[in-house]
Amino acid sequence: MLAVRILSLVAIALAVLKAESAASPPCGPRVRRPYSKLTATEKETLQLAFEAAMLQGHHHRFVTVHQYSLNEYEAHSCMFLYWHRRFLWGYENMLRSLGERFKCLTIPYWDYAGMSSNQLDPNVTCDSLATCNPVLVDFGASSISNPSSYVIGGTPGTANGGETISADNCVHDPTNPVTRSFCESEAAFQSKRCLRCIPRGNWHNAQIAADTTLASMSNQIFASSFAELTKNLMYKVHPKIHANLDGAMGTMSSPSDPVFFLHHATIDALLSIYTKCQAPYASGTDPKVFPPSDWNLFNNRVCGPYVFRPKSSSPRFSLSRNSMSMLYYNGTTDVASVDVGDPESPLAQYFSSTSKNYMAYYRYPQSSTISYDFTDTGFDVINSNCEAWIGGSYNSTESSAALMKDIKKTTSKQKKHRDGPPLPVVKQIDFTQNVYKHTKRYIKDDKKAREYVEMMLCVHRNECMGGVFDYSAEFKKSFKWSLSPYCYNVLDDIAQGRKHIPVPGWAKLIMETYGCRNMS
Repeated sequence: MLAVRILSLVAIALAVLKAESAASPPCGPRVRRPYSKLTATEKETLQLAFEAAMLQGHHHRFVTVHQYSLNEYEAHSCMFLYWHRRFLWGYENMLRSLGERFKCLTIPYWDYAGMSSNQLDPNVTCDSLATCNPVLVDFGASSISNPSSYVIGGTPGTANGGETISADNCVHDPTNPVTRSFCESEAAFQSKRCLRCIPRGNWHNAQIAADTTLASMSNQIFASSFAELTKNLMYKVHPKIHANLDGAMGTMSSPSDPVFFLHHATIDALLSIYTKCQAPYASGTDPKVFPPSDWNLFNNRVCGPYVFRPKSSSPRFSLSRNSMSMLYYNGTTDVASVDVGDPESPLAQYFSSTSKNYMAYYRYPQSSTISYDFTDTGFDVINSNCEAWIGGSYNSTESSAALMKDIKKTTSKQKKHRDGPPLPVVKQIDFTQNVYKHTKRYIKDDKKAREYVEMMLCVHRNECMGGVFDYSAEFKKSFKWSLSPYCYNVLDDIAQGRKHIPVPGWAKLIMETYGCRNMS
Protein backbone atom coordinates (compact mmCIF):
# COMPACT_ATOMS: atom_id res chain seq x y z
CA MET A 1 0.00 0.00 0.00
CA LEU A 2 2.87 2.35 0.85
CA ALA A 3 4.50 1.71 -2.55
CA VAL A 4 1.28 2.62 -4.29
CA ARG A 5 1.19 5.89 -2.36
CA ILE A 6 4.78 6.72 -3.35
CA LEU A 7 4.10 5.95 -6.98
CA SER A 8 0.97 8.06 -6.82
CA LEU A 9 2.92 11.01 -5.42
CA VAL A 10 5.57 10.62 -8.12
CA ALA A 11 2.86 10.50 -10.76
CA ILE A 12 1.29 13.67 -9.38
CA ALA A 13 4.66 15.46 -9.26
CA LEU A 14 5.44 14.46 -12.84
CA ALA A 15 2.00 15.63 -13.92
CA VAL A 16 2.56 19.01 -12.25
CA LEU A 17 5.98 19.39 -13.88
CA LYS A 18 4.51 18.44 -17.23
CA ALA A 19 1.68 20.94 -16.79
CA GLU A 20 4.12 23.69 -15.79
CA SER A 21 6.31 22.88 -18.78
CA ALA A 22 3.32 23.00 -21.10
CA ALA A 23 2.12 26.28 -19.59
CA SER A 24 5.56 27.85 -19.76
CA PRO A 25 7.14 27.51 -23.21
CA PRO A 26 10.88 28.06 -23.53
CA CYS A 27 12.11 31.59 -24.15
CA GLY A 28 12.76 32.64 -27.72
CA PRO A 29 15.77 34.68 -28.88
CA ARG A 30 17.00 37.25 -26.39
CA VAL A 31 16.08 40.48 -28.18
CA ARG A 32 16.63 43.80 -26.42
CA ARG A 33 14.08 46.38 -27.51
CA PRO A 34 13.57 50.09 -26.84
CA TYR A 35 11.80 50.79 -23.57
CA SER A 36 9.16 52.81 -25.43
CA LYS A 37 8.05 49.64 -27.27
CA LEU A 38 7.38 47.61 -24.12
CA THR A 39 3.77 46.89 -23.22
CA ALA A 40 2.37 48.01 -19.86
CA THR A 41 2.69 44.43 -18.60
CA GLU A 42 6.32 44.18 -19.77
CA LYS A 43 7.18 47.46 -18.05
CA GLU A 44 5.60 46.25 -14.82
CA THR A 45 7.50 42.95 -15.06
CA LEU A 46 10.78 44.82 -15.52
CA GLN A 47 10.14 47.02 -12.48
CA LEU A 48 9.18 44.05 -10.33
CA ALA A 49 12.33 42.22 -11.44
CA PHE A 50 14.53 45.09 -10.27
CA GLU A 51 12.72 45.09 -6.93
CA ALA A 52 13.08 41.31 -6.56
CA ALA A 53 16.84 41.67 -7.18
CA MET A 54 17.02 44.23 -4.37
CA LEU A 55 14.92 42.22 -1.93
CA GLN A 56 16.94 39.04 -2.52
CA GLY A 57 20.26 40.83 -1.98
CA HIS A 58 21.67 40.54 -5.50
CA HIS A 59 21.34 44.12 -6.72
CA HIS A 60 23.70 45.78 -4.22
CA ARG A 61 26.33 43.10 -4.85
CA PHE A 62 26.50 44.13 -8.49
CA VAL A 63 26.81 47.75 -7.34
CA THR A 64 29.90 46.94 -5.26
CA VAL A 65 31.53 45.16 -8.22
CA HIS A 66 31.20 48.33 -10.31
CA GLN A 67 32.24 50.50 -7.39
CA TYR A 68 35.33 48.52 -6.42
CA SER A 69 38.43 50.62 -7.08
CA LEU A 70 40.56 47.90 -8.71
CA ASN A 71 37.84 47.04 -11.25
CA GLU A 72 37.79 50.65 -12.32
CA TYR A 73 41.10 50.41 -14.12
CA GLU A 74 39.45 48.55 -16.98
CA ALA A 75 35.79 49.42 -16.50
CA HIS A 76 36.47 53.06 -17.35
CA SER A 77 39.53 52.66 -19.48
CA CYS A 78 40.53 50.54 -22.49
CA MET A 79 37.97 47.81 -21.72
CA PHE A 80 35.07 50.17 -21.01
CA LEU A 81 32.77 48.65 -23.64
CA TYR A 82 33.64 44.99 -23.11
CA TRP A 83 33.70 45.24 -19.30
CA HIS A 84 30.22 46.73 -19.22
CA ARG A 85 28.95 44.27 -21.84
CA ARG A 86 29.86 41.40 -19.51
CA PHE A 87 28.48 43.24 -16.48
CA LEU A 88 25.15 43.92 -18.23
CA TRP A 89 24.90 40.33 -19.43
CA GLY A 90 25.50 38.96 -15.92
CA TYR A 91 22.92 41.29 -14.41
CA GLU A 92 20.34 40.33 -17.01
CA ASN A 93 21.05 36.65 -16.28
CA MET A 94 20.40 37.38 -12.62
CA LEU A 95 17.05 39.05 -13.33
CA ARG A 96 15.98 36.08 -15.45
CA SER A 97 16.74 33.70 -12.56
CA LEU A 98 14.39 35.39 -10.09
CA GLY A 99 11.21 33.53 -10.96
CA GLU A 100 8.90 32.24 -13.64
CA ARG A 101 7.58 35.70 -14.51
CA PHE A 102 11.09 37.01 -15.19
CA LYS A 103 12.72 34.07 -16.97
CA CYS A 104 12.42 35.54 -20.48
CA LEU A 105 13.09 39.16 -19.51
CA THR A 106 15.58 41.31 -21.41
CA ILE A 107 16.83 44.72 -20.31
CA PRO A 108 15.51 47.34 -22.75
CA TYR A 109 17.57 50.20 -24.11
CA TRP A 110 16.85 53.91 -24.15
CA ASP A 111 16.23 55.51 -27.57
CA TYR A 112 18.41 58.60 -27.17
CA ALA A 113 17.88 59.67 -30.77
CA GLY A 114 14.13 59.66 -30.22
CA MET A 115 14.59 61.64 -27.01
CA SER A 116 16.76 64.32 -28.64
CA SER A 117 14.31 64.51 -31.56
CA ASN A 118 11.51 65.32 -29.14
CA GLN A 119 13.46 68.07 -27.42
CA LEU A 120 14.65 69.67 -30.66
CA ASP A 121 11.18 69.77 -32.20
CA PRO A 122 9.39 72.99 -31.12
CA ASN A 123 6.05 71.27 -31.72
CA VAL A 124 6.71 68.70 -28.98
CA THR A 125 6.23 69.92 -25.42
CA CYS A 126 9.21 68.63 -23.45
CA ASP A 127 12.45 70.08 -22.17
CA SER A 128 14.30 67.56 -19.98
CA LEU A 129 15.52 63.99 -19.70
CA ALA A 130 12.40 63.17 -17.69
CA THR A 131 9.81 64.80 -19.93
CA CYS A 132 11.17 63.90 -23.37
CA ASN A 133 10.97 60.10 -22.98
CA PRO A 134 8.93 57.65 -20.88
CA VAL A 135 11.80 55.89 -19.09
CA LEU A 136 12.52 58.23 -16.20
CA VAL A 137 8.93 59.06 -15.27
CA ASP A 138 8.07 55.37 -15.17
CA PHE A 139 11.13 54.77 -12.97
CA GLY A 140 10.01 57.36 -10.41
CA ALA A 141 11.47 60.70 -11.55
CA SER A 142 10.84 63.34 -8.90
CA SER A 143 11.26 67.11 -8.75
CA ILE A 144 11.06 67.25 -4.94
CA SER A 145 14.08 68.96 -3.39
CA ASN A 146 15.38 67.63 -0.09
CA PRO A 147 19.19 67.71 -0.42
CA SER A 148 21.23 65.34 1.69
CA SER A 149 24.22 62.98 1.58
CA TYR A 150 24.24 59.18 1.57
CA VAL A 151 26.89 56.47 1.81
CA ILE A 152 26.56 53.66 -0.72
CA GLY A 153 28.50 50.40 -0.80
CA GLY A 154 31.71 49.31 0.80
CA THR A 155 32.64 48.51 4.37
CA PRO A 156 32.68 51.41 6.84
CA GLY A 157 36.14 52.12 8.19
CA THR A 158 38.06 50.28 5.46
CA ALA A 159 39.98 51.22 2.33
CA ASN A 160 36.81 50.58 0.35
CA GLY A 161 34.47 52.23 2.80
CA GLY A 162 31.79 53.18 0.34
CA GLU A 163 31.12 56.42 -1.48
CA THR A 164 29.46 59.48 0.01
CA ILE A 165 27.18 61.05 -2.56
CA SER A 166 25.03 64.17 -2.57
CA ALA A 167 21.52 64.07 -3.95
CA ASP A 168 18.59 66.43 -4.44
CA ASN A 169 16.32 63.80 -2.96
CA CYS A 170 16.25 60.15 -1.93
CA VAL A 171 13.28 58.99 -3.96
CA HIS A 172 10.87 56.56 -2.32
CA ASP A 173 7.53 55.94 -4.01
CA PRO A 174 5.53 53.23 -2.23
CA THR A 175 3.69 52.53 -5.48
CA ASN A 176 6.87 52.17 -7.57
CA PRO A 177 8.81 48.87 -7.25
CA VAL A 178 11.99 50.48 -8.59
CA THR A 179 12.40 52.98 -5.74
CA ARG A 180 10.90 51.40 -2.64
CA SER A 181 13.30 48.53 -1.87
CA PHE A 182 16.86 49.73 -2.57
CA CYS A 183 19.57 48.55 -0.18
CA GLU A 184 22.84 50.47 -0.18
CA SER A 185 25.33 47.85 1.06
CA GLU A 186 25.88 44.30 2.26
CA ALA A 187 26.10 45.54 5.85
CA ALA A 188 22.75 47.32 5.55
CA PHE A 189 21.19 44.26 3.92
CA GLN A 190 22.40 41.88 6.63
CA SER A 191 21.20 44.19 9.41
CA LYS A 192 17.90 44.89 7.60
CA ARG A 193 18.52 48.65 7.74
CA CYS A 194 18.28 49.54 4.07
CA LEU A 195 17.61 53.02 2.72
CA ARG A 196 14.49 51.92 0.80
CA CYS A 197 14.99 54.92 -1.47
CA ILE A 198 17.35 55.89 -4.31
CA PRO A 199 19.50 59.07 -4.15
CA ARG A 200 18.77 61.08 -7.29
CA GLY A 201 19.03 64.48 -8.89
CA ASN A 202 16.06 66.48 -10.15
CA TRP A 203 15.48 64.64 -13.42
CA HIS A 204 12.81 67.13 -14.48
CA ASN A 205 15.59 69.74 -14.70
CA ALA A 206 18.16 67.41 -16.26
CA GLN A 207 19.40 68.60 -19.65
CA ILE A 208 19.43 66.52 -22.81
CA ALA A 209 22.92 66.84 -24.24
CA ALA A 210 23.72 67.44 -27.90
CA ASP A 211 25.69 64.17 -27.66
CA THR A 212 22.35 62.35 -28.08
CA THR A 213 21.56 63.87 -31.48
CA LEU A 214 21.79 61.72 -34.60
CA ALA A 215 24.73 63.75 -35.91
CA SER A 216 26.74 63.27 -32.73
CA MET A 217 25.95 59.60 -32.16
CA SER A 218 26.74 58.86 -35.80
CA ASN A 219 30.16 60.48 -35.33
CA GLN A 220 30.69 58.49 -32.14
CA ILE A 221 29.74 55.12 -33.65
CA PHE A 222 31.50 55.29 -37.01
CA ALA A 223 35.04 55.29 -35.68
CA SER A 224 38.08 53.99 -37.53
CA SER A 225 39.22 51.75 -34.66
CA PHE A 226 38.03 50.20 -31.44
CA ALA A 227 40.20 52.64 -29.48
CA GLU A 228 38.51 55.60 -31.17
CA LEU A 229 35.04 54.13 -30.61
CA THR A 230 35.81 53.57 -26.93
CA LYS A 231 37.00 57.14 -26.45
CA ASN A 232 34.04 58.56 -28.38
CA LEU A 233 31.39 56.81 -26.30
CA MET A 234 33.27 57.07 -23.01
CA TYR A 235 33.89 60.82 -23.39
CA LYS A 236 30.61 61.91 -25.04
CA VAL A 237 27.16 60.37 -24.58
CA HIS A 238 28.05 58.01 -21.72
CA PRO A 239 29.26 60.54 -19.13
CA LYS A 240 26.71 63.20 -20.09
CA ILE A 241 23.79 60.94 -19.18
CA HIS A 242 25.44 60.02 -15.88
CA ALA A 243 26.35 63.61 -15.00
CA ASN A 244 23.03 65.17 -15.98
CA LEU A 245 20.98 62.65 -14.01
CA ASP A 246 23.20 63.29 -10.96
CA GLY A 247 22.61 61.66 -7.58
CA ALA A 248 23.78 58.05 -7.53
CA MET A 249 23.92 58.06 -11.34
CA GLY A 250 26.58 60.76 -11.19
CA THR A 251 28.96 58.57 -9.18
CA MET A 252 30.73 55.22 -9.29
CA SER A 253 27.73 53.92 -7.34
CA SER A 254 25.61 54.46 -10.46
CA PRO A 255 24.32 50.84 -10.74
CA SER A 256 22.41 51.59 -7.53
CA ASP A 257 19.80 53.12 -9.81
CA PRO A 258 18.17 50.60 -12.18
CA VAL A 259 18.20 53.30 -14.87
CA PHE A 260 21.94 52.54 -15.10
CA PHE A 261 21.20 49.24 -16.81
CA LEU A 262 18.97 50.83 -19.45
CA HIS A 263 21.67 53.43 -20.09
CA HIS A 264 24.32 50.75 -20.55
CA ALA A 265 22.01 48.64 -22.69
CA THR A 266 21.98 51.70 -24.99
CA ILE A 267 25.77 51.99 -24.97
CA ASP A 268 25.94 48.26 -25.71
CA ALA A 269 23.46 48.73 -28.57
CA LEU A 270 25.75 51.38 -30.08
CA LEU A 271 28.64 48.89 -29.83
CA SER A 272 26.50 46.38 -31.73
CA ILE A 273 25.87 48.92 -34.51
CA TYR A 274 29.61 49.63 -34.72
CA THR A 275 30.46 45.94 -35.00
CA LYS A 276 27.82 45.38 -37.70
CA CYS A 277 28.86 48.39 -39.76
CA GLN A 278 32.57 48.87 -39.11
CA ALA A 279 33.84 45.39 -38.28
CA PRO A 280 31.43 42.77 -39.67
CA TYR A 281 34.16 40.24 -40.48
CA ALA A 282 36.68 41.10 -37.77
CA SER A 283 38.38 38.46 -35.66
CA GLY A 284 39.24 38.88 -32.00
CA THR A 285 42.69 40.34 -32.74
CA ASP A 286 41.62 42.79 -35.45
CA PRO A 287 42.41 46.47 -34.60
CA LYS A 288 38.76 47.19 -35.39
CA VAL A 289 37.76 45.27 -32.28
CA PHE A 290 40.85 44.80 -30.13
CA PRO A 291 44.01 46.77 -30.99
CA PRO A 292 47.14 45.99 -28.94
CA SER A 293 47.87 49.72 -28.88
CA ASP A 294 44.96 50.09 -26.43
CA TRP A 295 47.08 48.63 -23.63
CA ASN A 296 49.10 50.64 -21.13
CA LEU A 297 47.87 54.19 -20.44
CA PHE A 298 44.29 55.02 -21.38
CA ASN A 299 42.07 57.68 -19.78
CA ASN A 300 44.87 58.29 -17.25
CA ARG A 301 44.57 54.70 -16.03
CA VAL A 302 46.97 51.81 -16.54
CA CYS A 303 45.07 49.13 -18.43
CA GLY A 304 45.85 45.73 -19.84
CA PRO A 305 46.52 42.06 -19.16
CA TYR A 306 48.80 42.66 -16.18
CA VAL A 307 46.48 44.90 -14.17
CA PHE A 308 44.88 43.29 -11.11
CA ARG A 309 44.23 39.95 -12.73
CA PRO A 310 41.81 37.90 -10.61
CA LYS A 311 43.00 34.83 -8.77
CA SER A 312 41.36 31.45 -9.23
CA SER A 313 39.96 29.44 -6.33
CA SER A 314 39.65 26.28 -8.42
CA PRO A 315 41.80 24.55 -11.07
CA ARG A 316 38.61 24.19 -13.11
CA PHE A 317 38.25 27.96 -13.27
CA SER A 318 41.22 28.87 -15.43
CA LEU A 319 42.41 32.42 -15.98
CA SER A 320 44.76 33.81 -18.61
CA ARG A 321 46.68 37.01 -19.27
CA ASN A 322 43.64 38.21 -21.24
CA SER A 323 41.23 37.70 -18.35
CA MET A 324 39.05 40.68 -17.57
CA SER A 325 39.55 42.46 -14.25
CA MET A 326 36.03 42.02 -12.85
CA LEU A 327 36.62 41.09 -9.23
CA TYR A 328 33.89 40.16 -6.79
CA TYR A 329 33.93 42.48 -3.79
CA ASN A 330 31.69 41.30 -0.98
CA GLY A 331 31.43 44.54 0.96
CA THR A 332 31.85 42.78 4.31
CA THR A 333 35.39 41.43 4.60
CA ASP A 334 36.95 44.12 2.40
CA VAL A 335 38.60 41.36 0.35
CA ALA A 336 38.27 40.97 -3.39
CA SER A 337 40.49 38.62 -5.33
CA VAL A 338 38.35 36.23 -7.39
CA ASP A 339 36.51 36.82 -10.64
CA VAL A 340 32.75 37.35 -10.42
CA GLY A 341 32.31 33.99 -12.14
CA ASP A 342 34.63 32.09 -9.80
CA PRO A 343 33.00 29.33 -7.70
CA GLU A 344 33.68 31.37 -4.56
CA SER A 345 31.67 34.32 -5.85
CA PRO A 346 27.96 34.46 -4.90
CA LEU A 347 27.38 35.92 -8.36
CA ALA A 348 29.03 32.96 -10.10
CA GLN A 349 25.85 31.42 -11.51
CA TYR A 350 24.97 34.66 -13.31
CA PHE A 351 28.33 34.83 -15.07
CA SER A 352 28.65 31.13 -15.91
CA SER A 353 27.65 31.77 -19.54
CA THR A 354 29.94 34.79 -19.92
CA SER A 355 33.56 34.53 -21.00
CA LYS A 356 36.37 35.81 -18.79
CA ASN A 357 38.48 36.90 -21.74
CA TYR A 358 38.43 40.25 -23.48
CA MET A 359 38.53 38.84 -26.98
CA ALA A 360 35.12 37.18 -26.60
CA TYR A 361 33.21 40.44 -26.36
CA TYR A 362 33.40 42.18 -29.72
CA ARG A 363 30.16 40.37 -30.53
CA TYR A 364 27.81 38.18 -28.53
CA PRO A 365 28.20 34.42 -29.15
CA GLN A 366 25.38 32.83 -31.12
CA SER A 367 24.53 30.69 -28.11
CA SER A 368 23.51 33.80 -26.15
CA THR A 369 20.85 34.69 -28.78
CA ILE A 370 21.29 38.33 -27.68
CA SER A 371 20.49 40.96 -30.31
CA TYR A 372 18.93 44.41 -30.63
CA ASP A 373 15.74 45.48 -32.37
CA PHE A 374 15.98 49.03 -33.72
CA THR A 375 12.72 49.01 -35.68
CA ASP A 376 10.99 52.40 -35.73
CA THR A 377 13.54 54.06 -33.43
CA GLY A 378 15.99 56.89 -33.97
CA PHE A 379 18.78 54.31 -34.29
CA ASP A 380 17.09 52.40 -37.11
CA VAL A 381 18.36 54.56 -39.99
CA ILE A 382 21.95 54.39 -38.65
CA ASN A 383 21.87 50.64 -38.10
CA SER A 384 20.24 49.94 -41.48
CA ASN A 385 22.39 52.19 -43.66
CA CYS A 386 25.56 52.49 -41.57
CA GLU A 387 27.78 55.48 -42.31
CA ALA A 388 26.05 56.18 -45.62
CA TRP A 389 22.80 57.20 -43.90
CA ILE A 390 23.81 60.83 -43.50
CA GLY A 391 24.35 61.33 -47.22
CA GLY A 392 20.99 59.85 -48.19
CA SER A 393 17.44 61.11 -48.37
CA TYR A 394 14.97 59.68 -45.91
CA ASN A 395 12.61 57.37 -47.79
CA SER A 396 9.24 58.54 -46.56
CA THR A 397 6.00 57.13 -47.92
CA GLU A 398 4.66 60.68 -47.90
CA SER A 399 6.00 63.74 -49.66
CA SER A 400 8.27 66.01 -47.64
CA ALA A 401 5.73 68.83 -47.77
CA ALA A 402 2.93 66.61 -46.48
CA LEU A 403 5.22 65.24 -43.78
CA MET A 404 6.17 68.69 -42.55
CA LYS A 405 2.51 69.70 -42.52
CA ASP A 406 1.71 66.69 -40.35
CA ILE A 407 4.63 67.42 -38.04
CA LYS A 408 3.26 70.90 -37.32
CA LYS A 409 0.15 69.27 -35.86
CA THR A 410 2.23 67.20 -33.45
CA THR A 411 1.74 67.91 -29.74
CA SER A 412 3.33 66.43 -26.63
CA LYS A 413 1.52 63.20 -27.48
CA GLN A 414 3.66 61.79 -30.28
CA LYS A 415 1.93 60.99 -33.52
CA LYS A 416 3.49 58.23 -35.54
CA HIS A 417 4.52 58.23 -39.14
CA ARG A 418 2.64 55.46 -40.93
CA ASP A 419 5.55 53.09 -41.63
CA GLY A 420 8.45 54.28 -39.53
CA PRO A 421 9.72 56.12 -36.48
CA PRO A 422 7.86 58.97 -34.76
CA LEU A 423 7.59 62.18 -36.76
CA PRO A 424 10.11 64.16 -34.66
CA VAL A 425 12.70 61.46 -35.48
CA VAL A 426 11.86 61.69 -39.18
CA LYS A 427 12.30 65.44 -38.89
CA GLN A 428 15.75 65.10 -37.29
CA ILE A 429 16.86 62.59 -39.93
CA ASP A 430 15.74 64.93 -42.72
CA PHE A 431 17.33 67.96 -41.03
CA THR A 432 20.69 66.23 -40.42
CA GLN A 433 20.90 64.98 -43.99
CA ASN A 434 20.07 68.43 -45.39
CA VAL A 435 22.60 70.25 -43.20
CA TYR A 436 25.27 67.67 -44.04
CA LYS A 437 24.65 68.11 -47.79
CA HIS A 438 24.81 71.88 -47.38
CA THR A 439 28.08 71.58 -45.44
CA LYS A 440 29.61 69.32 -48.11
CA ARG A 441 29.22 72.14 -50.63
CA TYR A 442 31.98 73.97 -48.74
CA ILE A 443 33.88 71.18 -46.94
CA LYS A 444 35.11 68.35 -49.15
CA ASP A 445 36.63 66.24 -46.38
CA ASP A 446 33.81 63.98 -45.20
CA LYS A 447 34.99 63.56 -41.61
CA LYS A 448 35.43 67.30 -41.17
CA ALA A 449 32.00 67.96 -42.66
CA ARG A 450 30.40 65.60 -40.15
CA GLU A 451 32.28 67.25 -37.30
CA TYR A 452 31.13 70.71 -38.37
CA VAL A 453 27.50 69.55 -38.33
CA GLU A 454 28.02 68.35 -34.76
CA MET A 455 29.65 71.67 -33.82
CA MET A 456 26.64 73.54 -35.23
CA LEU A 457 24.36 71.62 -32.88
CA CYS A 458 26.64 72.48 -29.94
CA VAL A 459 26.18 76.18 -30.71
CA HIS A 460 22.42 75.74 -31.07
CA ARG A 461 22.29 73.84 -27.77
CA ASN A 462 24.17 76.63 -26.02
CA GLU A 463 22.28 79.60 -27.44
CA CYS A 464 18.79 78.18 -27.93
CA MET A 465 18.32 75.10 -25.71
CA GLY A 466 19.31 76.25 -22.24
CA GLY A 467 23.10 76.40 -22.41
CA VAL A 468 26.09 74.05 -22.25
CA PHE A 469 27.87 73.49 -18.94
CA ASP A 470 30.95 71.76 -17.58
CA TYR A 471 30.80 68.67 -15.38
CA SER A 472 30.42 69.36 -11.67
CA ALA A 473 33.41 69.02 -9.36
CA GLU A 474 31.65 66.13 -7.61
CA PHE A 475 31.19 64.23 -10.86
CA LYS A 476 34.82 64.70 -11.89
CA LYS A 477 36.00 63.53 -8.49
CA SER A 478 33.87 60.38 -8.47
CA PHE A 479 34.72 59.40 -12.06
CA LYS A 480 38.36 60.52 -11.64
CA TRP A 481 37.66 62.77 -14.61
CA SER A 482 39.76 65.72 -15.77
CA LEU A 483 37.93 66.33 -19.04
CA SER A 484 35.06 68.64 -19.95
CA PRO A 485 32.12 67.76 -22.23
CA TYR A 486 32.67 67.82 -26.00
CA CYS A 487 30.33 70.76 -26.64
CA TYR A 488 31.82 72.71 -23.74
CA ASN A 489 35.28 72.37 -25.33
CA VAL A 490 33.94 73.26 -28.80
CA LEU A 491 32.32 76.45 -27.52
CA ASP A 492 35.47 77.40 -25.63
CA ASP A 493 37.55 76.86 -28.78
CA ILE A 494 35.16 79.04 -30.80
CA ALA A 495 35.16 81.76 -28.13
CA GLN A 496 38.97 81.76 -28.01
CA GLY A 497 39.29 81.83 -31.78
CA ARG A 498 40.87 78.38 -32.02
CA LYS A 499 37.99 77.01 -34.11
CA HIS A 500 35.22 78.30 -36.33
CA ILE A 501 32.52 76.86 -38.58
CA PRO A 502 33.43 77.81 -42.18
CA VAL A 503 29.99 77.03 -43.61
CA PRO A 504 27.91 80.01 -44.78
CA GLY A 505 24.21 79.92 -43.90
CA TRP A 506 24.33 77.06 -41.40
CA ALA A 507 22.64 79.01 -38.60
CA LYS A 508 19.73 79.92 -40.89
CA LEU A 509 19.16 76.24 -41.70
CA ILE A 510 18.92 75.35 -38.01
CA MET A 511 16.65 78.27 -37.18
CA GLU A 512 14.28 77.46 -40.04
CA THR A 513 13.84 73.91 -38.76
CA TYR A 514 14.09 74.17 -34.98
CA GLY A 515 14.03 77.84 -34.04
CA CYS A 516 15.31 79.11 -30.71
CA ARG A 517 13.25 77.76 -27.83
CA ASN A 518 15.23 78.96 -24.82
CA MET A 519 17.60 81.77 -25.80
CA SER A 520 20.58 82.24 -23.51
